[in-house]
Amino acid sequence: MSFSLHSILVCPKDRLPLEFNPSLQQFICLSEGATRAYKVVDQIPIMMDETRAEAPSAIHSAQGSVFHYVDHYEKDARVFDYFQTPEDPATVHENRRLHEFILSKVPSSVESVLDIGCGNGWVAQHFAKRGKPIVSFDISLDNIQRVLKDNPSPTHYGVKGDVLALPFQRESFDLIISSEVIEHVPDTASYLSNITNALKKGGRAIISTPYNEKLQYSLCIHCNRSTPLHAHIHSFREDSIDHVVKAIPGVSVRAFTMSNKGLLFLRTHKFLKYLPFSIWGAIDKLANRLINKPARLIYVLDKDLKSASMSSQKRT
Repeated sequence: MSFSLHSILVCPKDRLPLEFNPSLQQFICLSEGATRAYKVVDQIPIMMDETRAEAPSAIHSAQGSVFHYVDHYEKDARVFDYFQTPEDPATVHENRRLHEFILSKVPSSVESVLDIGCGNGWVAQHFAKRGKPIVSFDISLDNIQRVLKDNPSPTHYGVKGDVLALPFQRESFDLIISSEVIEHVPDTASYLSNITNALKKGGRAIISTPYNEKLQYSLCIHCNRSTPLHAHIHSFREDSIDHVVKAIPGVSVRAFTMSNKGLLFLRTHKFLKYLPFSIWGAIDKLANRLINKPARLIYVLDKDLKSASMSSQKRT
């Protein structure tokens, strides 16, 4: 079945169908007499619900502040270059292994992919050259434009939007990848609900995040308030999302850990980088059994494959 981006987009505010006006290059939503228009820039639909520019979080509530998260992450993408290769070779190696681990969990039957929080576009780089329909989705237009430029393909699409108001029909994608995003999102429950809604029956979502991260803070020189480093506002363990997933019918979750901190501390990347993923994975797994200090956590959510009442299974 051919993939059509236009056919699966919906209004991010109320999820109503859209009509595309080619002369105006806009998607039009008619809702109870009100007309909302979503423009297209460089063939990228701008599907933002402008009423959702801020959201509460426990950290912000404790500070008596509000998280203007849309503005924050749009500016973040302009200030920091996510396409630059890290200077530390150990970080380069860790990122490579994380990507390999995520891709090792991708079913062979996948035909359509959504990358939520596309960042530097490593997901698109993998799937676009294989001819798989891949949608690079991000809150930053700058990131999407760069990813599309770096990974040109007739099956590669870009959409600017907010995962808390995901502008896709239910059951639109076989696979959703969201790497290093969940720790930034104010509303974890809505994030997970929206992702699983967009999954087709039998589909899979793969989510990665730092493992059991001790959130660190600094004093902001602009507002003189305590602010979390790297904008990480949540920390996760294997069972941290069980209570949310249990409330989503037909979805199960498994948790995997990887990237042993002891191996990272000993700078073993100098020789481990030459090993294939399977051998590296066996060494990393053994290291985590001896010293249970993983740096990364990967959730694998399957839709309609296992009972939604099952709790996550700890795996290393």
